[in-house]
Amino acid sequence: MKKCTIKSKDRRVQKTRTALKQALTALLKEKPFEQITVTEICSYSRVSRITFYVHYGDKYELADDVFQDMVRIAKRDFCRLQRENNVKNDPILGCENLLECILNLYCSQLPFFSRIDSQQNPYLQFSLQQYVFRYVRFYIQKERSRLKLDYSLRQMTGFLCNGLWGFIRSSFDEKCPVKEIGAKAKDLLRKVLQAGVLGSSDPVSQS
Repeated sequence: MKKCTIKSKDRRVQKTRTALKQALTALLKEKPFEQITVTEICSYSRVSRITFYVHYGDKYELADDVFQDMVRIAKRDFCRLQRENNVKNDPILGCENLLECILNLYCSQLPFFSRIDSQQNPYLQFSLQQYVFRYVRFYIQKERSRLKLDYSLRQMTGFLCNGLWGFIRSSFDEKCPVKEIGAKAKDLLRKVLQAGVLGSSDPVSQS
């Protein structure tokens, strides 16, 4: 009986949090993040303010939880891609898989990502960049000895994150098909690596 009660409580918690996250995403279509209030989020999700504050201290914690969900999704997707096409754990192919999981995440969460820009939602833009930056930095740090970097870890991470993320965003703005964006982004990454950005002494495979 106790286990059933715990599971039921967990489902209620998850349902409430999901409703609040969906409300935030929907409200972002109407106004910038800074103008959205907790009251509006509660009204849209039909969750009381008391219940909201049981789960989150403010709307910033709610947004942070949204990003943490995305990180978990991206990690699962990356592990899947590595199992499927990178059993030898090639670091260059790993970079391509990292790019693909970021693109997949962007496509699956398009209603949320499409509202994130530096002018209307600077807080969300900054937070997203930090999460992506940390994740990519972790991978590069892990593979650093095999990648033979000519540049600092921070420089490489910033280049990959800001450059490729900007490419993906610009491609969506230009209404490019998703498959085309993925193919072009991978092609761009491959050409960058072949140009010796990672390290002049590190040959890039042609797989």
